[in-house]
Amino acid sequence: MSRLPQDADWLLSNNVLSTPPFAVLKVNFVSLTGSITAWKTTQPLNNVHRLPAGDGFWSAYNISGKQGRFEATIDDTGVLDVDFTTGSIKNNFTARPTRIVWGGRREYSSRVAALAYTAKLQESIDRALPLMPAHVAEQVRGLVSPASLSVMAAPHRSVLGNPGPSTAAPAAANCRGKSRSSF
Repeated sequence: MSRLPQDADWLLSNNVLSTPPFAVLKVNFVSLTGSITAWKTTQPLNNVHRLPAGDGFWSAYNISGKQGRFEATIDDTGVLDVDFTTGSIKNNFTARPTRIVWGGRREYSSRVAALAYTAKLQESIDRALPLMPAHVAEQVRGLVSPASLSVMAAPHRSVLGNPGPSTAAPAAANCRGKSRSSF
């Protein structure tokens, strides 16, 4: 299963030796298209190709007189290792996500497991939005804020704040076979 998100925006960092040919990289992995931005110039990436291992992609670029090819691999946190293989700049850069939509079903992620509960809620909502009808997704987006996530997380913290053996299962087991009228 692919580790690539459905859609993402990244900001490339300068390294000690040079500056990347563009600062912003946006890719939609559903349509395999994207764009790059350098200063106020944005150019499309019309041919984004997945790497065979499923953990990265490559594309050709042409912006502000600089052209070449780059290859990027993604880690579990969404950070890219971008390697410019041809062109005027041949170097590696790190790109950190500014927006990332995982969507779809994914394997177990140690990145998500390590998140705080409110961040897990945000991640699950971000993954669910692309699967919803557009009008429903828009309403859900309007309901989600840092404050609302804190409110949603509060009952979880009070009930499960100290994980231990559950007392709900024995109580539920005692109710089996009884009708509503017997309570």
